[in-house]
This record gives sequence, structure tokens and C-alpha cells, in this order.
Amino acid sequence: SAAAAASGRHTIPVYEIYKAGTNPVWLDGLNIMGALTGLAVAIVPHWNNNEGATHDTSRCFIGEGRLQQLERALPDGAAILGIDEHSALTIDLGANSVTVGGKGAVTIRIPGIGETALHSGATESLAAFAARFGAAAGAPRAALPATEALLPVPASAPGVDVSVAVEQLIELRATARAERRFSDADALRAAIEALGVELVDEPTGARWSLRS
Repeated sequence: SAAAAASGRHTIPVYEIYKAGTNPVWLDGLNIMGALTGLAVAIVPHWNNNEGATHDTSRCFIGEGRLQQLERALPDGAAILGIDEHSALTIDLGANSVTVGGKGAVTIRIPGIGETALHSGATESLAAFAARFGAAAGAPRAALPATEALLPVPASAPGVDVSVAVEQLIELRATARAERRFSDADALRAAIEALGVELVDEPTGARWSLRS
């Protein structure tokens, strides 16, 4: 869940808020989700946690009240993606599809607009999924062009540094290859190359560079 939370553009410092009692604040995430899909989201796992008994531990243990405070602090164009416990959101870049699995749902929450849930078993195109976030940018969801929704942020674009995301994806790909999950490794390679990166496998490991 920590990896999921850190993969968005903004992330919740759960321990500091929930355990130490600091005021709610966003930290910068790795923005892997943004690099791959162009979506500006804060990913909140443990969305439906209810272990608190006498206090609200939903929304990754910080509770709905604190999340509402954080929601007001999100920059324009950003949204929240909540993921229930024992649930997963699978984004297949090769097939341009999104699938919800596990026992629960994922929730797309647009500040000032509302939220919608996709339950386990739901599947749709990546374009349709991205269009659900259109309202976060002030545009009607249905009006968001599918071609724009699918455009990744190229690593070579001015002001964009996705080196951390690329290195993380390379590590995931190396693990998949070591575990002989070659279809996963191929999908990760496609995701890396979609960022405008040239990837070369060498005996000492993968080497990458930006395409000119």
C-alpha cells in the first residue's frame, strides 16, 4: 500500500498524521501514475478501512474529516483515486484497458464535484477511465478527447523529469524477468518506451536514455 500511495502525484504522510498527530498535508509523490497516463491523482489505499472501532480509520487511516481538509488543498486539476483493501486497479498499457479486481472497489473523487466507484469485475478502456477525471480540470467528463486522455507525458518534454519513475519501472521489470514473468516484463518495457525512453538490455543490467 505504501508503494501505491507513493505512485501518485501527491501522497499522504500517514504515520505523521495518524500516529504523530501532525496537521494534514500532502507530500510530493513519485508521480508514476502521471508519467504513464497523464492523470494528476493522489492515490489513497485502505479507502474503506474500518479497524478504528471508535474512530474513523477510513481513507488510509486518516479518516474522512482529515481527507476533506487535504482535498481542499489539492491544486487545480488534481483528483483522488481511492482503493479499497484487498482490491486492485490493473492498468494494461498494452491493451489500453483498466480492470478492478479483488473484494472491493476503486473510487474516483473529483474535488467539488463528487465521486464514483468502480466495483470488482469492472473493466473499461483506458480512455474511458481517464475521461472520468475530466471534471477535475474543469471540463465535462464526456468532453475529454480520448486521444488526449491516452497521451503519456514524454520524458523529453520541457520541465518534465521522470527519471525516478523510469528507474522504478526498470527495477520492477528486472524483478519480473528474474521471476520468469515475461509477459509482465514485456508490458513494463512497453510502459517505459511509451515515456519516450530507449531501453537497452546489457549483461550488467538495463541502460536507458531519452530518445532524441
